[in-house]
Order: sequence, then structure tokens, then C-alpha cells
Amino acid sequence: MKRERAFLVLIILLLSITIKPLFPCTIVMVSGGGVILFGNNEDGSHPFTKIWFIPSHDETYGRVGVGFDDKLEYPFCQGGMNDQGLCVDGTRVRTTDWEHNANLLDYDTSGPLWGNLCDHILANFATVEEVIEFFETHNIDYLRRVKFAVADKTGSMAVIEWSDSRLQVIRKTSGFLVATNFVQSNYEPARFVRYEIAENMLSRACEFSVDLIREVLFATHVRNAGETLYSNIFNPKNGNIYLYNFHDFGNVIKLNLKEELKKGKISHSITTLFPNPSFSHLNYLKVALLQNLRVFVDSSNTEKDYYNKYIQLKHIYKDNFKLDLNISENAFNNFGYQLLRIKEYEKAINIFKINITEYPSSWNAYNGLGEAFAQSGNIEKAIKNYERSISLNPKNEAGKKALESLYHKKKINLHSQMGGILILIN
Repeated sequence: MKRERAFLVLIILLLSITIKPLFPCTIVMVSGGGVILFGNNEDGSHPFTKIWFIPSHDETYGRVGVGFDDKLEYPFCQGGMNDQGLCVDGTRVRTTDWEHNANLLDYDTSGPLWGNLCDHILANFATVEEVIEFFETHNIDYLRRVKFAVADKTGSMAVIEWSDSRLQVIRKTSGFLVATNFVQSNYEPARFVRYEIAENMLSRACEFSVDLIREVLFATHVRNAGETLYSNIFNPKNGNIYLYNFHDFGNVIKLNLKEELKKGKISHSITTLFPNPSFSHLNYLKVALLQNLRVFVDSSNTEKDYYNKYIQLKHIYKDNFKLDLNISENAFNNFGYQLLRIKEYEKAINIFKINITEYPSSWNAYNGLGEAFAQSGNIEKAIKNYERSISLNPKNEAGKKALESLYHKKKINLHSQMGGILILIN
């Protein structure tokens, strides 16, 4: 029961994220005492996290990228590090006043809109100064809603963003820089809790280390409002990579860029690198599967079409995570009711129908479908499903009460229709 309740809470929270977008993510960069580190919490609601390695080729640098790829849309690179010791990542911000400048070169954004830029930076630039020059000489429309953090193996680092109708470059004034989800050049940082936590922890540090950056990432990770899906720490001096999955900072995968590039071009699902995912992560993946189903189930499709979509999604999740994600009867039902609460009737109906296909003996699934049809105004189908529910569970008193109300409405509607016929006859 507790597990089902926890699953329902996750559904509610993920639905609220869909309705009201949030912009998490925290980046920390430190340089001092011979130590240079670049850390990032990747926060969001996209479950298909990936890490990949691309060797140098045709004058491009070898690099590691971290980001997403769900085989349902274009893969995109959120950040990474190259074999020249350059690190980059980005964070979402509120929409800025960026506008196209006819005097600058245009950055080619043909193809996938997300992912090109960070990978382009890692493939073509070796230093922070080169990246800044690129931004100064090109129209980068990403600046309309994203800012970028860059650091290199010399200890140079910067936050690049747009505000007040111009490009802003924020340099470090101490041994570190922090970037979160606001435009730093014209906002008071103390308004943003994650930024303040990271700044306070780094300013009090006697020395910089991987352990310190991990502690900062732990202190600034988020849960239940756009989860921290993965975290990474890069050492641009020696190419070491420290990878954490789903805000579990007690388990780390340590890799080395040079060694991984020797293996050729390769990609990994981050989840599969960590055996035995936590209960909370499994629940999150199940909720994410239902959210994907919510997006892809089209009310104009047949019942067979959207059930096949569910099976297709299960296979995609299994391929990505090496896990069989079996959604329980109650989880389907809870999700259907959440969709009803936000008046997405057709999608709720489709979810309840999938539940019935998976659990054909479930009186509760038929009860839910009956309620969905009732709320959508289809009295005939509502009655049919409530009757089926009660036949499977004669003790379904709530269903009996709903059915009695529907019989009454049907009778009134019939009388109304008959009255109209009599008027026409007269």
C-alpha cells in the first residue's frame, strides 16, 4: 500500500511539472591549489540519460558527452569534456531579450535543435577564450533561453549569457564560479537557493577536491520537482570522469576520457552502468513511462493502436534500462484518475482501456473507465462499464450508486427526446 501511495505521489508531481515547467540544474567550477574541476547536476524529467564517447576525427576533438536519447526524438548533448581539457554545460533560464544581429555570422542550427551547440563547442574548441570568441562573432539563438558555463585545463572559466540586449561574460573573481537557472548579470543571486548554497560551501572550503564538489552537488540536487537525473564531475587536467545516477552520491562510476576514447565511438545508458537501481528510481521510471504514454496515445487511434504503443514503449524502456517495467493495475488506475482531474478525458479513457487489456478481470479498471466516460458525457458507455465492474465485484457500492445516477440521467434524456418527437408530430 505504501508503495502504491508513493507511486501516486510521483504521478501527481510529474503531472505538475508538465503543467508548470521548472528550470533546475546546477553547475560548479573550481580552480585552485593545482586542482581544476567541473561539476554538474542535470535536473529534469527526461529518463533516457546517456553518456557517449566520440574519438577525434576530421580535425574535431575527441570528447565525452552527457545528455539524453530516447529513440523517440533526436539525441542531444547537455554538456561534456574534450581531449583538450575543455568542459561545457548549459542551464535553462527565463526567456531573454536576445535578437538576431545581421552583423554577426549565423550558427547553423539545421538538424536537431538541442545538442548541436554543446557538441559543436567540444568538437571544435580547446579553450574558454575560443568559446567566448565564437559567441561574440555568431548569432546563437540558444541564448534566448539558455546560458553556458565553460572551463578549461588552465583554470580559466566563464559563464556566458544574454541580458540587457547584449552578450554577458562573467569571469571568476575567486577560485570558483557557480551557474544555476537565472541570468546572473542582472539578478540578485541570493534569491536562488541552490546558487546560494553552492557559493557558501565553496567560499568556506580550505581546498578544492572531488569530494567537495560531490558534497556541493548533493546539497543542491533536487527531488520531486524535476529530479536530478545524473551528476558528473570532470577533471580537465587528467580527463577523469566521475558519474552519479539519480542523485545517489554513494555510488560512483569512475572513467577516464583518454582510455574510453581508445574503445572507439560508444554510447551507454547511464542507468545500466549502475546495477540494482533504487526503489525511488524504479518508481520514477514507471511514472516516466506513463507520461510518455500520455504524450503518444492519440484519442483518434484505435484501442489496438494505443495498446501497441504501450508495448512499444515498454520495449524501448527495456532496451535503455535493461529492466522490465510492469505497471500495476492500481498505478494505471491512479494515473487515469489524475488525467481526469485535469480534464484530459480522452487520454484518461485510453489509459483505463490499457489497464483493462492488461488486467481484464479488474473490476476497478472497469469502474475507472465508467467514470471517465461519465465525465466525458458518454452515458451509454459509462453504464456499460459500470455494469461490467459490478458484475466482477457485486460489493462495489460506489459503482452501484454511480450506475443508479446514470440510469436516472438516461431516463431523463430519453423523456426529453420523446418530448421532442411528440412536438414534431403535433
